Amino acid sequence: LANHFELKNNPYEDKSTRPPIEMNKEAVIVEVNKMYSYVFDVIRDLPTEKLFAPVEFAKDNIPGWRLLYAMDNHIIHHRGSCLVYIRLKDIKPIGYYGW
Repeated sequence: LANHFELKNNPYEDKSTRPPIEMNKEAVIVEVNKMYSYVFDVIRDLPTEKLFAPVEFAKDNIPGWRLLYAMDNHIIHHRGSCLVYIRLKDIKPIGYYGW
């Protein structure tokens, strides 16, 4: 995300700083919170004009705001996948009310 907006260094760009493949529940929670904090910081510090500036994405040029929507949609996709997985493990997910 930040690479497209040239604001902040991606904390996961360097492979040596990426989290391990296998993590316990607590480590996953820490990483998810770290990722959301990073995205929040990028969006908070994003100048308004960058929202309308074209960025290259999926072999196309789109306005920055559409990239944020694509990211949100991607997060929702993975949340749905996680819900299916935990239900298959006989775990009842917590309620989700949207916005």
